[in-house]
Amino acid sequence: AAILRAAAMQRRFGRRKLTLILAGSAAKDLPSGHPAHGALKDVTQAEIGDWIQSLIDEGYLGLEGDEYPVVAVTPKGAQALKMGETLSIARAPVSPPAQKRSARVNVSVEAGDDVLLARLRTWRRDRAQLLGKPAYVVFTDKTLHAIATTKPDTEQRLLAVPGIGPAKWEAFGEKLLAVIAGASASAD
Repeated sequence: AAILRAAAMQRRFGRRKLTLILAGSAAKDLPSGHPAHGALKDVTQAEIGDWIQSLIDEGYLGLEGDEYPVVAVTPKGAQALKMGETLSIARAPVSPPAQKRSARVNVSVEAGDDVLLARLRTWRRDRAQLLGKPAYVVFTDKTLHAIATTKPDTEQRLLAVPGIGPAKWEAFGEKLLAVIAGASASAD
């Protein structure tokens, strides 16, 4: 609920800045005295970011704007706030701190999967252009890598991929399964 309340405020922020505010970051470029500052200080920034993405996937939050998208509460999210709904978001298991990591997530893609990954990226680019949105709004690179690695072939398997919830399924599911099936058929 803290994430929804923070996103519902008059002043809106991008994902990263919203995450920093909720985590209680002392970064100088954050607004001072924001009511949501530190509301989730006992949670890692990575988890907060994952929760924001889950709320976007579930349709409670959305992104507005093209060049600098900001997090906004959708009508579904506004209704949940109004009704005082308790939203269940699974808390990811905490993993031990990693050695120094790069900013990019590197997921290994097996030989042959690179063809599927290329097709997924082309499909994502085309969808984003049709929607007039940045490509990452359709699916993140991390999600595309997970799809290329797992090659889901049913609705349930696709919904099990991190970054794909019911809203993404509704918007892209059938077409995405067709892209995966088409790449698999051409690889045979």
